[in-house]
Amino acid sequence: MEMEVDTGKLHGIVLRLCGPEEGAAVLAYVNSSSEVVLSELIHKMILCGADRRAILSELRRLRINDSEIADAFAGAVNRIAAGAKNEKAE
Repeated sequence: MEMEVDTGKLHGIVLRLCGPEEGAAVLAYVNSSSEVVLSELIHKMILCGADRRAILSELRRLRINDSEIADAFAGAVNRIAAGAKNEKAE
């Protein structure tokens, strides 16, 4: 599902949840593309230390559908788990 989100609001969310230093890396991703994949955004925000519940709350404020958020979180968390599993194998 595609939807438009105010870039300024998205930037504010990222900086608020990730902080200015960590948030800069996430914003580089956001600014580099005309389309942002929600699971990728969530993945990057979690890796930067953003609280998962806070991410959920902010995405709901942007009026993103709960099922879209759930699918995106599942993808992000699976990717994080796969990365951790690969690190243990090395």
